[in-house]
Amino acid sequence: LFISSPINTAPATITRIDSAGNMSTFLTISDLSGAAVSSEDQYIAFAGSVLGPLSGHGTAGGANWLVTNQGSPGVPYFMGLRCDPHDGRFYVGTADGFIRGYEPGGQQVFTSTVEAGYRSYATVVAAGRLVSAQQAIGQPIARLMNLSLPGGAPLGWFPLDLEVVQMNARGADHVLVFGNRDGLGVVQERHVDLGGVHEMRIFNEGPIQAVQELPGGTWAVALPDKIVRFQYTTNTASPLGPGYDATALAYDPATGALHAAVGDQLLRLDPVTGQVLANTALGGAVGCILPLLNR
Repeated sequence: LFISSPINTAPATITRIDSAGNMSTFLTISDLSGAAVSSEDQYIAFAGSVLGPLSGHGTAGGANWLVTNQGSPGVPYFMGLRCDPHDGRFYVGTADGFIRGYEPGGQQVFTSTVEAGYRSYATVVAAGRLVSAQQAIGQPIARLMNLSLPGGAPLGWFPLDLEVVQMNARGADHVLVFGNRDGLGVVQERHVDLGGVHEMRIFNEGPIQAVQELPGGTWAVALPDKIVRFQYTTNTASPLGPGYDATALAYDPATGALHAAVGDQLLRLDPVTGQVLANTALGGAVGCILPLLNR
């Protein structure tokens, strides 16, 4: 496991926990806007914010690489870093108006221009294209933009009324959008080509703080003081653990456990019952939990 300090912490510490539970400092970086991991290629990537670069780190002998932060003083440059589960590439938006995609080893393989006045802050590969959640600079206006793969040409856009926490591909031509609106968590199903919106659920408990896909069409959703299991097929949400005010979630397919960051504690939970299987004190708040499968 790789555990990061909270997003926008400066400096940010990355802690490594091996399979025996031994903790060590893996890296300290100037600042952090996001982190992602590729188990298939054994790389972990960190995106700086105002100062730091985008950097990839080979965990099994692969060469490290970095992309320089070219932002203006005081303005976050990298945003929305993600290793997409469909094609295994790292995608990231930049404040100079681009979306860039990288192979885990650092080769840039995708570039798309964002329309002036917008920035891309979340992406997902779905229906053979890249879907980008984009926010107008300084305005409460957002949209979903479809981009061709691999060329990056714009294919159309649809209005978006959520601040996106995470997007996941669903079936051949839909995405599930988990986000927040007016202080409440919302789950929407969106058709990639037609833009149709099925607003599946509103969480009146408060905003979504983290999301993690689980096996069987289920998602763990962290709300204030609660984690729930959201089941797509039945559109139901059942409590997984009351009292867990989680700020980050991660699923470990090797053990079948759900990791949850609650304050300065890392909980290992049974993703069906919510039973606490282990509890590790980290000594500080958590931004990201990244399981790296290496055997």
